[in-house]
Amino acid sequence: MSTFNLARASTSGRPFCGGRVARPRTVGPCPAHSRRTVVTAPLIGLAAASIPCAAASAMDVSVETDKAGRQRVRYEKSGWKFWEWRGHKVHYITAGTKGPPVLLIHGYGASAYHWRYQIPALARNYQVFALDLLGFGWSEKALVEYSSGGLWGQQIRDFIQEIVYAGANRGSSGNAAANGSSGSSGGVSEEEKVVLVGNSLGGYACMNAAANAPNLIK
Repeated sequence: MSTFNLARASTSGRPFCGGRVARPRTVGPCPAHSRRTVVTAPLIGLAAASIPCAAASAMDVSVETDKAGRQRVRYEKSGWKFWEWRGHKVHYITAGTKGPPVLLIHGYGASAYHWRYQIPALARNYQVFALDLLGFGWSEKALVEYSSGGLWGQQIRDFIQEIVYAGANRGSSGNAAANGSSGSSGGVSEEEKVVLVGNSLGGYACMNAAANAPNLIK
């Protein structure tokens, strides 16, 4: 298994669910992935330049342009899609209808919206999933044992099996109608392993998932 640590970028943010949502200020290329790859980064900035209108319209999310002319996911107060996991409400975002599956995992104090600049850029060539770990973002703040990190590794494993492989339309969509989206993705074959991208604590959760479910991770 190969692990990449991408270049750090300066950040600023605003309070969100008890933490801060990091905002990328620089961009850099995504390294080539080996047979099983977990990408970890303090902040990841992947080609968040302008996106053709055709590509943007094919995504499951609304996209807007910031003051610097960069594309990002438009903020939705009520979130995007939800999945029930072990009796708890879990939130996630999907985008892209073709290409290999990529699952983005945020860091401590952040959420799936941490990846708002990367999601539109990656969705041009990948089926993108961004997950809120239990206890963060729009996901339920469940009173469970979090300290070992194993819980999040299990959550990632089950998300791949139940949502990524089953199709993004399996979860309920909070804003699919408002975004003009059907709430579905292009579909991922169970023979196609998933690339995990984790930031900070998310990187630890990704490695936990990869170690315990190597059959699911590319």
